[in-house]
This record gives sequence, C-alpha cells and structure tokens, in this order.
Amino acid sequence: PKGTKALIDLLKNHDAAIQAASAEALANYADSEVKVRKEAFKALLDTIMPVKNTVDTSPTDQEARQRYDTISTPILGSMRRLTGHEETDFQAWQ
Repeated sequence: PKGTKALIDLLKNHDAAIQAASAEALANYADSEVKVRKEAFKALLDTIMPVKNTVDTSPTDQEARQRYDTISTPILGSMRRLTGHEETDFQAWQ
C-alpha cells in the first residue's frame, strides 16, 4: 500500500521522533499481506541495526544513545506485531 512506502521513507528522517512515529504506525499493517509485512519489517531492521551497532561499539556516543532510546521501543513493538514473534533482542531478528 501507498501508506507503507511513505512510512518506510520516514524511517530515514534525521529526526528520531519522526522515525519513532513512523515505526509505530507501521504496526498498523500487521494484518496486511506477507509481502507488505516483510517490506516493513526489513525497513525497521535496517533502521535500528546501524544505530544499535554504534551504541554497542561506542558507548560514549550520546547522540546514538538518544536516537536508540527514542526509536528502539516503537521499532521492536512494530516488529513483534508484524511477525507475531516476541523477540526482545534485535540481533535475534537477523
């Protein structure tokens, strides 16, 4: 659907609050066809992993930490809704 593409594009926004809001909105596609859910899931994973890797390798990077703290919960929630799985570790989703 058109809305999915717009939300996925917003995941690339420089503002973490906008990323978080778009991630949260993607959960509304949990009942969509598999192709749509996979596309949304991949975009969510592609958004969170670079930030998580930065936080893990550079614990003093406050900007990365703040972004991670803002986007991780909505992304995890949407990933769970899109897949029906209850993983809590982003590494496990890869």
